[in-house]
Amino acid sequence: MSAYRATVVREGNWWVISVDGVGVTQARRLAEVEDQAVGLVEAMTGEADASVDVAFPIPADLRAQVDEARQQTAAAARAQREAAALARSTVLKLVGAGMPQADVATVLGVSRQRVTQLVGEAKSHQVPTSSTKSHQGPREVGARRERLRAIKRRDVVPSNGGGWDVVKPGSHRPSAHTDTQTAAIARARDIVKNAGGGEVRIHGRDGKVRGSDTVSLGEGPNPARAKRARKAR
Repeated sequence: MSAYRATVVREGNWWVISVDGVGVTQARRLAEVEDQAVGLVEAMTGEADASVDVAFPIPADLRAQVDEARQQTAAAARAQREAAALARSTVLKLVGAGMPQADVATVLGVSRQRVTQLVGEAKSHQVPTSSTKSHQGPREVGARRERLRAIKRRDVVPSNGGGWDVVKPGSHRPSAHTDTQTAAIARARDIVKNAGGGEVRIHGRDGKVRGSDTVSLGEGPNPARAKRARKAR
């Protein structure tokens, strides 16, 4: 997985994002900057899992304070996770030793409802054994396969602002945007091919799937299938 660096500057109502060695994009809010930067890298290079380190525009005299605040916030979050894990383990062991949940609540100084919640969380955090994994039903196996397929799939869909977007299932940002559906199909195929192969689903302007194309690693464009999909719009 490649690592990139991005800088951000404010221009009018937009944050302009410059990714070193890749290009420039923009975002409305700082919360969208990292996603937009990753999307730019994916669109320009085909790397689906690139890491982008964003340098936010923080005044020089506040950088040390911001860094300290972030470090303390991260430390507090870690401490909270560790405390929750310890509480779950303790509750499960006390209940397993035969102590009623009401008494466990008294010992730990929490409510009975909290003890019940911790017991449920403890059970859900237990790692399944190999025997449990081997007895997955058809539904679980099918769902896992569908999740794996979605990782390498790209959909060509009409953009709300005009043109066409290439989107990854579950993502809130497009991997690429083009003026025509033909260009979007070609870009989607490139992205999927660079990711090791997968599926391209082509939607019409009504949002319905009009065609699909399986792309293998190193496979070139298939104009015939793309043409059939365009005719079905």
